[in-house]
Amino acid sequence: MAHRSPPMDVTRTIVRRGGHNERLAGGMIPGRGVPVRDRPVAPLKTDAAPPTQVRHCWVTGPTEDPGPWPGLILKWRKSPTGWLALVVYAITAEAVTTTVQTWVPAGQLRPA
Repeated sequence: MAHRSPPMDVTRTIVRRGGHNERLAGGMIPGRGVPVRDRPVAPLKTDAAPPTQVRHCWVTGPTEDPGPWPGLILKWRKSPTGWLALVVYAITAEAVTTTVQTWVPAGQLRPA
């Protein structure tokens, strides 16, 4: 009868002991280039504007024309009160369509 190995447990990960202590290739030669500790670090963009791609949206208009109206977001800007979007939207009243381009608070916009 032949000696058989016990079945492998497929739920376990094989871990190898040991390491790699030789010098690394690919620009790790001392004295060449700027060390990582001395390289400039870009500041985190915690207050960055949303992407500037044109997006469809629904706009809640002013009291006299509340909508919602179909629109396009063209650009974003930050104001002291929050984000504003430059929006072009169409208002239709009695078979007449008028386009409006204005800065609208983000709270008056919904995704289309």
